[in-house]
Amino acid sequence: MATGEWSTLDDGQTFNLVIDKHEKQIADFVNDDTQYTIGISLKEFPSFQEMQTINLPPGIHRGNSIRFTEDNKHVLAEFRTYERKNIWNKWKTTIVCIELETGNIVGQYHFPVDNDSPILASAQMSDGTVVFHSWRESPKRIFGLSFPELEKKWETELGDYSYVRPGIVSSDQNWVAFICNTKSKAMENEPIDWDLVPQNDLKIISKEGKLLESMVLPVGAASMTFSPDGKTAVIGALGSVYKVDVSQPFELR
Repeated sequence: MATGEWSTLDDGQTFNLVIDKHEKQIADFVNDDTQYTIGISLKEFPSFQEMQTINLPPGIHRGNSIRFTEDNKHVLAEFRTYERKNIWNKWKTTIVCIELETGNIVGQYHFPVDNDSPILASAQMSDGTVVFHSWRESPKRIFGLSFPELEKKWETELGDYSYVRPGIVSSDQNWVAFICNTKSKAMENEPIDWDLVPQNDLKIISKEGKLLESMVLPVGAASMTFSPDGKTAVIGALGSVYKVDVSQPFELR
C-alpha cells in the first residue's frame, strides 16, 4: 500500500485476493489447517477487517479462481473437488455464484469434463452472460452461463489449440475475444526459432456464442487491450504493436 505498511491476514488464506471495482471489499478463499478450501472470506478494504465468511458445500476442495461480478453484488468462485485427500490428478470443477448480501449460493454449475478446469472471462457480457473456456481438453470449447443461476445457455467449439488465453471482453460487452495458441513443436526448442513458430488465431465470439470473426495474428501475439473509446483493439506481438478497428459491429459468420 502507499503507506508502506503490511496487513497480516489469517493463516489458511490462499492469497487469490480480488478487490471489487469500488475498492471497498476484497474476497479470498479460506483454507483449513490441511490447506483444503472450506469457504470464501470477505474483508473490508483497506482495513482488511473481516466482514463475513461464506462456507463452500461439503467436500474436499481447492479454490482455483474468484472474482466480483459486474453488479458488485455477487462473487463468482471456481473450485476443484477431489474424491479423497492427496489425490491431485482426479477432480471435478464447480462454479458458484454467491450473493454477497445474504451469503447464499444462488447459482451453481458443474463443469462437464473431469480433470479440467474452466477459465473465467475477465467480465460479463452486456446481457449478464458469464463466459468461460476449457483449459485442458481438446478441442477447446467456450461456455456461456446465465446470471446469476449459472445455467448453460450455449456452447461453442474454438478448435484444437495448445492453449487459449483468458477472454478479453469488448468495451460495450457485446463480444469477447480469445487468443488461441496454435500447437507447435518449435516452442519445445531452445532457443526458439521464430521462423518455425506458427501464428496464433484470434476468435471473436458474440454474447450469444456465435463466431463473429476469425483472424490470424502476427507472430508472437499474446495480449490484447482496448483504446479508451473502445473503437480500437491493440494487440501486442513479437517486437510490435498492432491496431485493429473494432468500431463497427462484427457480422455473424
